[in-house]
Amino acid sequence: MANAIVYGFRPVIKGMGKDCIPKRYPVAASATIAIGDPVTLDTAGRVTVAVDSSSAFLLGVAATSVTSATVGDPIFVWDDPDMIFEAMVTTGALTNCYTTRSLAACFDLTGTTGAFYVDAATSSQYLFKCIGECSKDPVTGRDSAVGTKQMKFWKITPATHVYGTIG
Repeated sequence: MANAIVYGFRPVIKGMGKDCIPKRYPVAASATIAIGDPVTLDTAGRVTVAVDSSSAFLLGVAATSVTSATVGDPIFVWDDPDMIFEAMVTTGALTNCYTTRSLAACFDLTGTTGAFYVDAATSSQYLFKCIGECSKDPVTGRDSAVGTKQMKFWKITPATHVYGTIG
């Protein structure tokens, strides 16, 4: 049975053994961002929620939320490029996701505020690399279901992270 709930992205492993404390950033005007939403920076350097059609670099994942923000309101973001997140995926069968460094093994973002997940059917943005099978459903504590919306471990690809590497 597939998981029915989409949770967004949850940090599960600190980057490279470091303390990954969320950092404070100013928010874009009128932004509504939920905890667990992937976020990016607008042209003024303010945080805005990433959208599934965006090709912008990701800053990280929201650690706090804002609703109808006034420009400059604070938000905290897990922005470490080595952070590992738990999130649902559109399918449990990911071709060659662990054995290749190819961008074809990286996947895109889909969903909406408060309910983002990884779209394994597309790989044009190459935002997320699957780095492991996931564990337990974060709410029920049961093993993550196989198939649609299965939980897996993800890392933002360095080529698409604001603080990642280019090339």
